[in-house]
Amino acid sequence: MRVAQRAVTLDLLAEILHPVSLLELAGAEIFLSDAFGIHVDLAPERSLREEIRGSITQEAVAL
Repeated sequence: MRVAQRAVTLDLLAEILHPVSLLELAGAEIFLSDAFGIHVDLAPERSLREEIRGSITQEAVAL
């Protein structure tokens, strides 16, 4: 009997102090995914849409 494994994703909201390209952001996601051994979604805080910003920042855990 096979048991389906759930995909694990780590969502990171980052305060990025200087402009980064999409290529740099993707590279950081790959680096972090390899380091943690799970899929990582990395989002710059300033890229959050206004209509979801409140709920996301309220649920966020500061590291």
